[in-house]
Amino acid sequence: MKTTFFTLLFATSMLAGTLLTGCQSSATKEEAANAKVDEAQQDLMEAQQDADIEAQKVATADEWNAFKTESEIKSASMKSGLKH
Repeated sequence: MKTTFFTLLFATSMLAGTLLTGCQSSATKEEAANAKVDEAQQDLMEAQQDADIEAQKVATADEWNAFKTESEIKSASMKSGLKH
């Protein structure tokens, strides 16, 4: 009987402790949500900056390829002009 009583008392205490510590006030929940929103906005800005940098790299690579092709054509044209 004593063991059953202490087991029941222990279980009830654990349940009450869990319920009391698990409950958050609305203000606390709102603060946590605002922090998550701020963090998500910061992550979005960083991702946009990374995308912009990557787009510049791609544009630069495309410009380089166009310049290289144009230069090769001019060079070939000049070489053929020297042979005649």
